Amino acid sequence: MDRKAFITELIQAGKDREAVRGELISQGESTAELQEEYDAIIRELRIPEPKPKVPDFVTATAAPKIIHTEVPIPSVQETVMYGINTALSYWREILACSIVLLLPSIAFSLVPPMFMNLPVVLALYLFSAILLVSTIGGYAYMMVRSDERASLFEGLQWVAERMFALLLLVFMTVLLYIGSALLLIIPFFIVSLYCVFNFVALIREDATGMHAFLRSHDLVSGAFAQIGLRNLALMLLGLVFGSLAGLFLLIPIPFFNTALLIFVQLFFFGAYLAGLTYVYRTRAESKPLFDLSSYNSIGLFYWLCILIGLVAACGIPYVAIKQDPTLLDHIPMPVQADFHFWDGGEDVTETIGDTILVSKVKSTAASANLYHNRMSFYDGVCDDISVVEPIQCKDGSAFFMIYVRLPDGTYYCSDSYGSEGVVSIPKESRCQ
Repeated sequence: MDRKAFITELIQAGKDREAVRGELISQGESTAELQEEYDAIIRELRIPEPKPKVPDFVTATAAPKIIHTEVPIPSVQETVMYGINTALSYWREILACSIVLLLPSIAFSLVPPMFMNLPVVLALYLFSAILLVSTIGGYAYMMVRSDERASLFEGLQWVAERMFALLLLVFMTVLLYIGSALLLIIPFFIVSLYCVFNFVALIREDATGMHAFLRSHDLVSGAFAQIGLRNLALMLLGLVFGSLAGLFLLIPIPFFNTALLIFVQLFFFGAYLAGLTYVYRTRAESKPLFDLSSYNSIGLFYWLCILIGLVAACGIPYVAIKQDPTLLDHIPMPVQADFHFWDGGEDVTETIGDTILVSKVKSTAASANLYHNRMSFYDGVCDDISVVEPIQCKDGSAFFMIYVRLPDGTYYCSDSYGSEGVVSIPKESRCQ
């Protein structure tokens, strides 16, 4: 049956616009042109437009009360397929987001080492953070409102208007998960599932802060196992294919392989959000009214978890550093970088702080070890991980050595044999 005949049959069965929209979405069809199609068929049939069903009212001595029928939750297969089909319909937007998210890596690689001082590093990190939050937030908005065919531009506008509410909810969610995890693993999984709709509630109902958590709890209540099963299926889909996408890194084309990896991960993240929103809409139809005051005890428990998470997030690092101050030496922070640019009259490494150079050697060595985990050998690792001067790299079938000359004439070196530190002169295939 073609699209027009399908819509005509639904209208003749008394379905209103929203009912027809829901049927099309369940079939994986686009609803972008539904308004014009619906009006054209009504004119062609020359019948009155079907009206939405009016809810039943209890007409007793008490105030009228709306009786809401329970809307069936879509099956696991329907949820997963809806998410995948929705993500497929947005492949162009996903590709655009992938390219945008690749820009920070390109920016870091294009800045010459002689200009990599503290202000430049901080500016690049700030640029990356703004780009990440804006792109991911706008993309999430677009997928959560995919039934309305929201555009990426509308998503970016929403992020600009609701940036504080979005960041606050992210902050509260992280602390809530930390706090609930400290209360043992079972409370963590229970809390995380009850809060699965909090970001969807922020986007679709403008529920901010604790209101978003409680709205999510309200929607999950009464269908915990059903929603948990669908959420698990969507997460496993993303985890399996997202992990397999790591094979794209074997393609020896810098940035292209990373862009493919980002595209696949964004695709399944979007499928997860779309599928989750599909379940959310059925629950929201079953529970359109929400009494915030009925969840005071739940709200207090969530606030307790957030407080525990905040104390843990601040207290555990403080105690650890208090007991072992040398932990700070292992954190790669460019705080010792010089504040002047290279004028061409001195050695390049003299204008870059020791900390930046050491951090670059450590991160490059970590990339080399990841390469070995994938390939089981080191040959070609220097070309694969795109070593940038002044970092130097040597490799063979059974070794790698990465080193850099420091301003005092010594070298900081890391190799595949586990040696890492300052040496006078690196050997042929190992630091010392």
